[in-house]
Amino acid sequence: NHPLSQLLLARSYKYAWNGVSDNAKYIFWLRRSANNDCHRAIAELGIALYVGKVVQKDCYESFKLLKHLDELGPDIARICKGNFYTILGLIYEHGEANNKQNFEIAVDYYRKGAKFGDASANYFLGRCFENGLGVSLDLVEAKIFYSIAKSRGSKGASEALERVLERVLKKMESNDDLPF
Repeated sequence: NHPLSQLLLARSYKYAWNGVSDNAKYIFWLRRSANNDCHRAIAELGIALYVGKVVQKDCYESFKLLKHLDELGPDIARICKGNFYTILGLIYEHGEANNKQNFEIAVDYYRKGAKFGDASANYFLGRCFENGLGVSLDLVEAKIFYSIAKSRGSKGASEALERVLERVLKKMESNDDLPF
């Protein structure tokens, strides 16, 4: 039982390092590694289970795995590069896995993910500030987070940034109180 070797074997099937891409073998070895307490494998499996592209979507198992990592603290988050926080935020934002919809908790998780440079976390923070979800509506903050997300390659961040800038210009033209 060598969890890191199992994780590398899993990734070899995901990325076809051995010339063969095989999602079933990827998930098999990823689960073996996660079951042997490899934190990176736990994060990767939790994310895969939420996304549901290479394995059937299972928000409950995803939440259980990722919440466990969160409870282990910031040192484990650093090992996993914190990218699992965005998924926890989405679970709370959408009220999935027997959790009530809670934008404030979602924002907290997006902030944690953003601290690790996660493009998606920055994008979702921008969306929360743009729409006043779990935070006060603040178009300046939305612009900042969308800009960071764009610089890190987030899909949709460019359009969101343009939308926010248009809203600010319209508010300025109408002489309304600006929402920031």
